[in-house]
Amino acid sequence: MRPLALAPQLKRSPLGGAATYLVMTNPPNQTPQTKPPIATGWLLWLTWFFALVLGVGGVIGSALFIIIGPEAIAAALRLPLRMPDHFTVWWAIEQVAYLLFGVACVGVLLRDRDWARTAVVVAWVIVALQCVDAGLQIFHWRLSIPIGALLFVAFAVKTSTVLRGLSPARARVSPPGSRGTL
Repeated sequence: MRPLALAPQLKRSPLGGAATYLVMTNPPNQTPQTKPPIATGWLLWLTWFFALVLGVGGVIGSALFIIIGPEAIAAALRLPLRMPDHFTVWWAIEQVAYLLFGVACVGVLLRDRDWARTAVVVAWVIVALQCVDAGLQIFHWRLSIPIGALLFVAFAVKTSTVLRGLSPARARVSPPGSRGTL
C-alpha cells in the first residue's frame, strides 16, 4: 500500500465539484444596457393611473372591505355606497382580476415584458367581466354601460402594439448585399 502523501492529488473541491472561479466585471467604458420603455405618452399616464388606482387603491380598498365591512366604509365616506352584503364568487373573481392588473401595470412601468403581456391578457379579461356584469344588469331592469371597459381596451390594444414593435423576432433584417431595397 502506498502512503497517502504519494497518492495522486486531484484538483477538486471537498464538495466534489471542480474549483472554478468566475469574475464578472463590466469594462470601464461600457454602460449596462437599459431596456426601452414599454409605455410612453398617453399609455404611460394610463398605466400610472391603473397602477395607483387598481394596484395601491385596490389593495387598500379590498383590505378595508374585508376588515371593517361595507357599512363602515359608507359611513366614513358619508356616501350611499352600493356594495354586496356578503362575499360572492363573482366579487372575488373581479377583485383578483383588478389586483393582478394593478400589479401588472407596475411591471409595465418597470419595463418588464412578461408583466406587460400579463397586463394585456388581464385587461381583456376585465373587459369581458365588465360586459358580462353589464349584461346581467338588464335582468334587474337597469341599463349599465361599461364605459370603463373602453380604457382597458385602449390599454390592451396599445400595449400589444408596442410589444409587437419591440419584439426582436419582428425586426426587419435585410439579406446581405441587398442594401435594404426591394
